[in-house]
Formats: sequence, structure tokens, C-alpha cells
Amino acid sequence: MKIKKEKLEKIVLAAMGVVIAVVVLITLFLVPNLKKIGLLRAEIREQEEKIAAAERDIALLSSIRSQTGNLREEMEKYQQDMPQATPDWLLAKLNLLKEKTGINFDKMEPKGYVEQEGPYKLQKVTLELKTDYHRLGRFINEFESSSPFLKITDLEITANPEDINNHLARFTVGAYVIEE
Repeated sequence: MKIKKEKLEKIVLAAMGVVIAVVVLITLFLVPNLKKIGLLRAEIREQEEKIAAAERDIALLSSIRSQTGNLREEMEKYQQDMPQATPDWLLAKLNLLKEKTGINFDKMEPKGYVEQEGPYKLQKVTLELKTDYHRLGRFINEFESSSPFLKITDLEITANPEDINNHLARFTVGAYVIEE
């Protein structure tokens, strides 16, 4: 089967037209769209990373809120446990411990409220007593363990070599209290 030259030229021209049309379509439409698709993929990855970071931040925020709630509850408990600013509260506490530990105070000198931190005041009393190390240690332990708002400062012990059961101890006790 022979194809005439004129028909062959027409077929070749038509094939070339189709090829040119395909090339034009590829260069004008497909290539730019593929570039856009590539850019969109990069943008999608970037947005996914932002979403993952936001999800981590949300989880962290949830954890922080939970911790804040727990700290608020703990703070409220401490505020309820904190003694009110009454002059006799610390003296009553000291007298109870004196009876419990068997220590007698030679001198009890209230210093009043000497420091203020926000709504809190520090009430101080200076004590002077004669005792042995064991009872003094027990007294200090009982005092400081009884509340997180109590502390002992300025501890001075003068040894008595003639009577080891009667060393002179001088120190200041303090209690953080909240104003009424």
C-alpha cells in the first residue's frame, strides 16, 4: 500500500502540528503548574510543621495550666494554714514547745513585726536559755518542722565547761504571718 506524496505530506504536517501543540501545552500549562505544585508542596510542609509546633504549644499550655492549678491549690492551702498576725500566736507556739521539749526560757523578748513582704509580716522573738545540745536540737527540730512559716536565725551557743547540761543558747525565732 502506497500512500501518495500529498497525503504523506499532510499526515506529516498534521503530526508536526500535534507535536507542536503538545509541546506548547506542556511549556505553557504543564510546566508552570508543576512548578506551582512544587511550591505548594513546600508550603504544605511548612504549614504542617507550624501545625505540629502549635500542637506542641497547646500540649505545653495544657500542662502549664494544670501545674498552675495545682500551685494555686497549694498556695490556697498554705494561705489557710498561715497564722493570722496576732501578737500572742508565736508566744503560744513557743510555750507549747517549751513544755513538749522540757526547756525553760531564761529570757523571751518579743521583737514585734520587723519585716514585711507583701501581705506577710515576719514576727520575731529572741530567746535565751540554758540547756544541753540534745534538748536544744530537739527544740529547734520541733519548731522548724511544725510549720513551713517558722524559722530560727542568729543562733549563738556559749559552752559551759563546768556544767555540760547548761550551755547558754541565744537565738531568734521567726514566724511569717498574714495580716488580718
